[in-house]
Amino acid sequence: MSKKKFKIIEERLKLTVDTNVLVSAFLTPGNEYNLVELGERRELIIFISPYIMMEFIRVLSRPKFGYNEKEVERGVTRVLNSTKMMLPNFELDVVKDDPSDNRILECAVAVKADFLISGDKHLLNFNKYGNISIINGGEFLRRLNL
Repeated sequence: MSKKKFKIIEERLKLTVDTNVLVSAFLTPGNEYNLVELGERRELIIFISPYIMMEFIRVLSRPKFGYNEKEVERGVTRVLNSTKMMLPNFELDVVKDDPSDNRILECAVAVKADFLISGDKHLLNFNKYGNISIINGGEFLRRLNL
């Protein structure tokens, strides 16, 4: 086991993932799928909020994806098995171009996440918020040499 991988397991990095990461993990194998799998294996801790979960359900239920209720439930179960729920008790007004993205950032701030993983340009444009690095799933896995 590489030193970096050992460090991840020992220190248990804390992440918040955007809804688009969860949806991508459900739709296709790839970086986001691998990221959620690390959460399932408890090699890192992925935090989400009720807002992120509700948005995940809403997006996955869209007719364009063609998933029935049972398939959406399967996605919800996978997300719940790979994440921890956090309810932020404050509101941010930082992301002006897409205020709903503030809900994602609130979760990351509330748990003092090391990383916020997103594919959303409004969040990615920040690169960093406080001590939270904001990057996409591929970049996160590259940084960890995974």
